[in-house]
Amino acid sequence: MKYNKVVSLVLAVMAVGQAQSETLKVDNNISIGYRFEVGDDSDKSNLFDRSLIQIQHRSFYDWGEVMAKYRIENLGHTEDTTPNGAEAWTNNKFFGQLYYNLGSKNTQLWFDVFTNSNDYIWETDVVLGVAQKIKLGKLNAKVAAGIEYAQGHNSVTGKREEAMNGVATRISLGYPISPSIVLFSLYDARWGRELDIQSLYGRDSEDGFLAVAGLQYRFADNLDATISYQHEHDWGGYNENGNNVDITFGYHF
Repeated sequence: MKYNKVVSLVLAVMAVGQAQSETLKVDNNISIGYRFEVGDDSDKSNLFDRSLIQIQHRSFYDWGEVMAKYRIENLGHTEDTTPNGAEAWTNNKFFGQLYYNLGSKNTQLWFDVFTNSNDYIWETDVVLGVAQKIKLGKLNAKVAAGIEYAQGHNSVTGKREEAMNGVATRISLGYPISPSIVLFSLYDARWGRELDIQSLYGRDSEDGFLAVAGLQYRFADNLDATISYQHEHDWGGYNENGNNVDITFGYHF
């Protein structure tokens, strides 16, 4: 099934659910920050320090939850060049997630979409699968698995590819250690990716993952700061792997 048909189907389900839903919580957030690349692996991947500007919406309903996030990296070319001396680009990224309750509030339909565009590459990745929520004391966890469909284009080589792109898995954890401090982590992986798709981004591995660990501190109801460490293995633009630290400050409304 083409990914646009999947998107249309999920949006239709979402529209029906919202029409009959009770809103439990809504959170909007604007944040600014910086990403610092750490170590030789990031340099080998030709990745650079850059500014981050992000707008995020999260809403929770009796039928499930929705997240939409738009991020601009390196706006205004806060970093001019990459480690190998080439021009550093501005990335525009969109992240979308929909979790729809299936029979109980712990098992959910999982729909995920990611887009990225810059001067050289655009890509779209869509995942459809199932997620399971788990609560152990204060620990909130979500485990998800699904099938990914991907499209991409590299303007330098002129190559354009689209294909089923393997299996997606995601594990996310959140642990509040106080009313104002939350520890979080994420493991996002793809298995058996299509190598023609990977070649668009200079990668040659069927498997790749992103691992994140971080802390969020809430100064007030509408102000927070977040620091996170990330390791990217054949993921995103990190074709030779990489490590980075994100520091952001957010305003909620």
